[in-house]
Amino acid sequence: MTAAPIRAAEDPAWAKLALEARPALVGLARRLVRDTGEAADLADEAIARLTGELDRGKTVDEPGAWLRRTVLRLSIDRARRSEREARLEPRRRKHAPRSPDQLAERRELSEWIRERVLALPTRQRDVVILRDLEGCSYDEIARTLDIQPSTARAHAHAGRETLRQELERWKRD
Repeated sequence: MTAAPIRAAEDPAWAKLALEARPALVGLARRLVRDTGEAADLADEAIARLTGELDRGKTVDEPGAWLRRTVLRLSIDRARRSEREARLEPRRRKHAPRSPDQLAERRELSEWIRERVLALPTRQRDVVILRDLEGCSYDEIARTLDIQPSTARAHAHAGRETLRQELERWKRD
């Protein structure tokens, strides 16, 4: 994604950026919402929101970072909403046929990790997702979250350490 400022939605650079950025934005959202269609909707929503900002005269210096940050926030909101809805209605999975033990354990661990990542403090969660799941560099993370690269490293370390400690507790239980 480009670092060139975008000043208007009619700017040809904006259309090019939106088209090129969309697959990466969908991938970022997909890691949290686990549904490709929903992830595509979230990426489109972020692009639409930035278009609206540009239409209102806002200049965005780091449009790629702005889009990633928006997709991240939208994805987290969607994941939280889904979790709340799941708690309110009975789970259908209780009556579903059982899968092999190994597959079930893998799903359980995957869901456990996802929940723990979402439960991290905001900055730690954002950095862990961008760094460890999306493969962003610390410089990209710093631009996306408007922090220093050293701060991004510190948040990544703290988040990973929290996850490691919780995984140790989970293994004991």
